[in-house]
Amino acid sequence: MGGRRAQADTVGTVFLVGVVVATVAVGGGALLTDGSIGDELSGAVQTPLADLSVSVTPVDLSVTHEGGNAIPLDPLAVVGGERRPTPPGRGD
Repeated sequence: MGGRRAQADTVGTVFLVGVVVATVAVGGGALLTDGSIGDELSGAVQTPLADLSVSVTPVDLSVTHEGGNAIPLDPLAVVGGERRPTPPGRGD
């Protein structure tokens, strides 16, 4: 009869270890994909979310930050140019 009891203890221990491993895996995954701590740990660059209004006239381009995250100006570039008509047969 002692053999059955030892088997039940082993199954219980294995089950408990499996529950702990699953809990740690889910918790670690949630921590790493949170967006704040996970980005710092993985080295990913977080894209800012902002509300911008843009107005264009023939001589001016105005971009106004209406709300949301701050946008760093160092990597910001505005590129403009003439819009040329697409030759026939080359349009998308």
